[in-house]
Amino acid sequence: MIDGLSTEEAIELNTAIEKTKPLLDEDHESRHELIYTPFRYPLPVGADFGARFRPPLSTDNLFYCSKEKNTAYSASAHHALEERLHLNDKEDEVIPKTCFGIIINNFENFYSIKIDDPEIKIIMGNDYKKSYEISTREADKDGFIYPSARIKNGTNFAIKNISSLGKDVINQADCYFKYSTKNEQIIIYENKDPIISYQITNVFN
Repeated sequence: MIDGLSTEEAIELNTAIEKTKPLLDEDHESRHELIYTPFRYPLPVGADFGARFRPPLSTDNLFYCSKEKNTAYSASAHHALEERLHLNDKEDEVIPKTCFGIIINNFENFYSIKIDDPEIKIIMGNDYKKSYEISTREADKDGFIYPSARIKNGTNFAIKNISSLGKDVINQADCYFKYSTKNEQIIIYENKDPIISYQITNVFN
């Protein structure tokens, strides 16, 4: 619900916004909105939208997810903090989020980066160039499995092929991030219970 709008007005607005988005093909449309959305937007991506394993001008969209819930929370909280640290007029803030599980159909054509890789600090640092080299070299892979740079013993996935994902989400739930300017941290809540607190870090530094 959008503040100031009735349910009918909110639905009408959402419908109008939806019409401005790229059309879905059959493979995308058969999947849950939370799954197909990362694959929906036009390619190649511009230089400002490069990301880990997705170099500028890439012709692949990626679905990022984590094996463990706290790994996903830490990655999301890290980026939320980065977006706010540079602001001059910071305010405490509550950020609504959605947590959900997915099914990955198989890992046979995934490229896996091990924690003992001698270049792990370069690969998982804040400079994405090494990951660009890997994604270009392993262009035929359906996705990448790699250690989390934000939490110890966490595992992340960057999935290129939507066919590697199931059609529905699992255990979808609302959560929220509470941003504190005092400690420059985010506390993550499920319902009213604090689950984890997060401050900017990189476990490979």
